[in-house]
Amino acid sequence: MAGPLVALAGGPRAPHPLHDAGRLWPETSCYTDLWIELLAALGHPPEAALGFTAALAYEGDQFTFLKPPLADLEALFGLRVVELALFEGIEPHLVAQLARGRIVLLEVDAFHLPDTRATTWHREHAKTTIAVTALDRERGRLAYVHNAGWFEVEGEDADGLLRRGPAHAGRPDLLPPYAELVERRPPPDPAALPRLARERLAAHLASLPAEDPLEAWRADLAEQMDRLLAGPLEAFHRWAFNLPRQLGAAFELLASHLLWLAAAGLASGPGAVEPCLEVAREARLLQLQLARAVHRRRPVDAGPFLDRMRRSRSAALSALRPRPRPLP
Repeated sequence: MAGPLVALAGGPRAPHPLHDAGRLWPETSCYTDLWIELLAALGHPPEAALGFTAALAYEGDQFTFLKPPLADLEALFGLRVVELALFEGIEPHLVAQLARGRIVLLEVDAFHLPDTRATTWHREHAKTTIAVTALDRERGRLAYVHNAGWFEVEGEDADGLLRRGPAHAGRPDLLPPYAELVERRPPPDPAALPRLARERLAAHLASLPAEDPLEAWRADLAEQMDRLLAGPLEAFHRWAFNLPRQLGAAFELLASHLLWLAAAGLASGPGAVEPCLEVAREARLLQLQLARAVHRRRPVDAGPFLDRMRRSRSAALSALRPRPRPLP
């Protein structure tokens, strides 16, 4: 099976180092993980795109879902991402866009993704995003990128992803999934990429919320833990994905972004890397403690973890924000 993106990217490859199993958070969010692998496959350093993580906020029930802003992807790499209307069903539009050498990002049900066999495959329904790399209509096979890997699917699972076959026939009531197409335009001069990335980082730092996200979370965490202690472990896993995981992964990715800038000779806040990693470590430790608490049905004091993360976040931001120049 072959397709435009597979040929362009050289086919399946080992995961990018940002997905190394030795990292604190080897998986971040399905969308960010997907872009890390796609950017690497297209010949771009994904670390350059991670400045957006500096603007993480607490949204009242979750931390900001990690998702590279489309404006950043276009400014840094010449990748124009727009919504793809699936008004004639999924397959015809996949064929049309793949034939034009475009990438199609498709929101699907992880119930049909064999690479999630340890979690959701044929067990439960969960929304996630894949990048379709090739479609073999005759054999009913689909190649895709998901999280940190390259995979293929066929048979009933391919039918489920593409909403075809008897189970979906005569179901006009089913809403089409959300999809995006990625058009590759000439990127900026690679030599200018570090400067552009630093500019995007500065813009994200300028948009930081006035509210301290860790203090805002502290106000809600006790009530959240009461609900988790009374519920099933599966509820904790969903909660942890959207709170400690997004928090910790954001700061580990930000540290990687700063190290990449420094390697390019554009150090931005040289004292910020270690505090960022401290937030990532503490978030991981907190998640482990909370998992044990839910398993044992015993509360745990999260205050010390929040205190340490708040201090580390403050130190990182102080190092990153430019200091005003003294008056002459």
